[in-house]
Amino acid sequence: MRIDTAGRFHNAPASLAIRGASISGRRPDAAYPIALKLQSPLLHLDASGQTRGPLNLRSMSLEIRATSPNLKYLDDVIEAGLFGTQPIDLHAKVRHAGRDWFVEHVTGRIGRSPLVAKADILKRDERTKIDADVHFSAFDFDDLSDAQGKARARAVEARIGPRVLPGTRINLAKVGPTDGVIRFKADRLLLTGSMFQSLAGTIRLTGKLLELDDIHANMSSGRMNGTVRIDQRGGATKPYFAMDLLFTDGRLEKLIGTQGATGALRGRVKLSGTGDTIREALGRADGHAGLVVRDGQVKRTLAAVLGQDLGKAIGAALRNKDAEIPLRCLAIDFAAKGGILTPSPFLVDTSISSGTGQGTMSLATERIALTIRGRSRDPSGLRLVDPIRVGGSFSAPTLSAAGDPPAARRARAP
Repeated sequence: MRIDTAGRFHNAPASLAIRGASISGRRPDAAYPIALKLQSPLLHLDASGQTRGPLNLRSMSLEIRATSPNLKYLDDVIEAGLFGTQPIDLHAKVRHAGRDWFVEHVTGRIGRSPLVAKADILKRDERTKIDADVHFSAFDFDDLSDAQGKARARAVEARIGPRVLPGTRINLAKVGPTDGVIRFKADRLLLTGSMFQSLAGTIRLTGKLLELDDIHANMSSGRMNGTVRIDQRGGATKPYFAMDLLFTDGRLEKLIGTQGATGALRGRVKLSGTGDTIREALGRADGHAGLVVRDGQVKRTLAAVLGQDLGKAIGAALRNKDAEIPLRCLAIDFAAKGGILTPSPFLVDTSISSGTGQGTMSLATERIALTIRGRSRDPSGLRLVDPIRVGGSFSAPTLSAAGDPPAARRARAP
């Protein structure tokens, strides 16, 4: 048996070749060897195996290799409800039974991300049901966005400037009748300059409700656990996004990138809002975000500046600028309303000074406008009139301890 045909696949030239054994004289349920080759600039698909009975494509086992600039082109063939990605090169052992696909083993890569996976893709009551396990030895989040999606993200960044909060699209309006559970693990995250090193969790999709449960992330300092929920049921035009993440076993010096202040850190972020992207949803979010540091150490010079005590700051710098004192407590809780974070409270306590903070941070614009005012426990004759100011953006914060522009104004302590 030999079939050759030519046509177009997404308006690109394509050819399809099918080869099989002799059909005549075979039992209806006998194993029948078959091979298929689809060639197009958008998809190269080679498959070989056998059907149960001649040309019975509803019951077959195949070894498949697929290469394509985008996973969604492969989905046009297998109709599993998959999404756009970076280029794929996949090898798989699959079975087709009735309307169901069973991916018994798949290896290869999506973009820069090597993977091993298995999945059951069932058709039930006009819905697609997926149960899968995916293990990446290394994973780049950008690989789950096709060229068009990455171009849109670059255009947004060119318009609004660098952003820390991800612009990942979360709108589920185009998600079809698909349910699924995907258990995923990434041993190493390919994120430049990120504290996140690995990630694991479970994705549950029920129509237009997506839940990420049992999130476990190892960081360069500490761990993160929690849940994320995206809900666009009931015909909502924009999805509702909610995150509840707990950070433990962290270190303050890792977070701020300096040894000027150290200590054990833990924190929690619980925010929710609506938007087509994570950035947009957080830009409108309500909730809380906070951290606590206890039993740490801080440079004596920094503690003196915190207390707005110029005399002590100069003395500490002249005697031993690297001397440390106890950082008794750093407690910050930001209350979020409409994407604006307001300290409630912001407390810093050292053995020689203490301070409180006020101001705002905007999740929509990622701009910072915080003021920290302090007092010395045993003030010297000179003090700094200007408080500590934290400004700039999430991606480029600024710090001024003596006005803006920096210029210390000295005054006699009362």
